[in-house]
Amino acid sequence: MYKVKQWILISDYSMLKNTITDEEKRIGSHDFLVLLLLCENSGNIVHKQKLLEYAWAGKHVSEGSVAQAISNIRNVIDDNGKDQKHLKTIPKIGYKLDSCVVEIIDEPTFDSTPIEEKAEGKILSPDTSEQEKNTHDTSNAAQRDVANHSIGNKYSWLHSWQFISGVICLLIAFIYPSIRKHDINAPDTTSIIVPETITDSASLTMFWDNKERGEIVSLRLLPYIEELQKTHPPMRLVIMRVGNTLSLVILKEYLKPINVIFMLNSGDDVELITQLIKDEIQYHEH
Repeated sequence: MYKVKQWILISDYSMLKNTITDEEKRIGSHDFLVLLLLCENSGNIVHKQKLLEYAWAGKHVSEGSVAQAISNIRNVIDDNGKDQKHLKTIPKIGYKLDSCVVEIIDEPTFDSTPIEEKAEGKILSPDTSEQEKNTHDTSNAAQRDVANHSIGNKYSWLHSWQFISGVICLLIAFIYPSIRKHDINAPDTTSIIVPETITDSASLTMFWDNKERGEIVSLRLLPYIEELQKTHPPMRLVIMRVGNTLSLVILKEYLKPINVIFMLNSGDDVELITQLIKDEIQYHEH
């Protein structure tokens, strides 16, 4: 397991954990793979082609995808393209992550006690009779089957809690940081940016803070999604962009929502953003 500055890389979830504040940050899966390969080769130059083959295996994407991933990583580790304090650009070749900010650490240990047994306040000891263990396991399995059957009959995927929770997560993620404590006597300078609804169809709901740019992205995504639906299980996308933050929620039938957040640059063009979204959809399409 690798640690970059104060951030620990957690491979199972494409997530970073801050060792100082305990903050957990979910980054794009491609960004995470790029960072992981740079850590594995810290102090050495990693060629752009190698990054493309590793982070976008089997997919045809441009070098612009690597450049965007590098920009996102620099934002996380408090670096930028001008200073390049830790993550260097080697012109026309690739990138190098300084070994002084990379550390290999031991894997954390986790409590392996089954969740069901913790919830019941009961942990089966080695002395428990075999009959009691079998009865306990059979009872839990039957309860899970009944619960899953009831849920499957009660909800349809398009009108389930998944879509509602996805929208709520988006609203909280964007609106909450805009609310801050202030002196009651001071003038109210709080500004909340409310993005416009660009489209709301069966397969795509999109909110964007710039209507013109949002409509362009929508026009490029809808045909792609409709074509994808012909050969893959049904899915619904909820996309929101406010400022430099882009959130993508992927909803699939009877599965937990997938939420990916990108840190973008203000000057990113719509073609690059559209390609990033398509890459992420492809990564999670199975």
